[in-house]
Amino acid sequence: MQRDSRWRLLLTAVAVIALLVTACGGGGASAPAAEEAAPADSAAVAEESPAAEPEDTVAEPEEEEVVAIEESAAEATALSGEIVISVESNDTQTYQALADAYMALNPDVNVLVELKSPGTGPDAYLQWVRTQFASEVPRVSIIESVHLRDLAQEGRLLNWAPYLQRENPYTGQKWEDSFEAWGLNLVRDPNTGEMFLMPYMSVQTFWVYNKSMFEEAGITDVPPQPSWDQFVEWNEKLKAAGFIPIAMEGTTEQIWGGGRMPWLMRSAMDQYHRDEIELIRCQEGDWCFREGIDDTWSYDPSDVRND
Repeated sequence: MQRDSRWRLLLTAVAVIALLVTACGGGGASAPAAEEAAPADSAAVAEESPAAEPEDTVAEPEEEEVVAIEESAAEATALSGEIVISVESNDTQTYQALADAYMALNPDVNVLVELKSPGTGPDAYLQWVRTQFASEVPRVSIIESVHLRDLAQEGRLLNWAPYLQRENPYTGQKWEDSFEAWGLNLVRDPNTGEMFLMPYMSVQTFWVYNKSMFEEAGITDVPPQPSWDQFVEWNEKLKAAGFIPIAMEGTTEQIWGGGRMPWLMRSAMDQYHRDEIELIRCQEGDWCFREGIDDTWSYDPSDVRND
């Protein structure tokens, strides 16, 4: 393996962890051939022993016995190798439990949980990732960060796309079928189809509403999955009835987290600030800027995937 291909071994997701290890092959390397005896030694032996009488017939060499080695299906598909989980998290207990369960199923795989504290910030994590390439051969690691696009452009991250077409041994289907299509589309390059990130978790948010307030505001039809337009209409009715439409539990410090923008505002940033999209979009010089994509992009509110 050449050095440039070794850089591609740094991986970005834990969800398809079995893809990172290699299947055990068949035979090993051949044993070195035995050295021939030196001519001088052969001559010495010939001098000590009388010459043998020639025989009328030459004996045929004995046929070498071939022993077939049977390999079970489990042995043929057994996985071996090392996986290092280096995501930003303090939840060592959960990741270690997952690692232990995986190693119980695959005893020849060693999973190391080496989490990085998220309190140091994205810059510190990115700096740590780059130090891994200081050595000639970085370890195969599962990392995470939205700040790694430049590493993908440098060819230092693995493209997951072809591996998702392989069979998932746990389901018998393609790995891609084990993921939600919308999740993969979020990380799939729309132009090349490459995927250098893998979604391994999602956040499920539940909205709780007060039935009495809804009734007082004249809201009676509440479907299990309302549309965004319905949500906006309900907020307008609640506000007109004298209620604060959206409220979050907790103190100011708990909600803002020491000055950080709260989750609610971040999750709806594109809806609330579309009039500022030309200012906050990825532009040349930004870490997220991708030539050929961001410099040709134009705002289109009719396209649900546009922003």
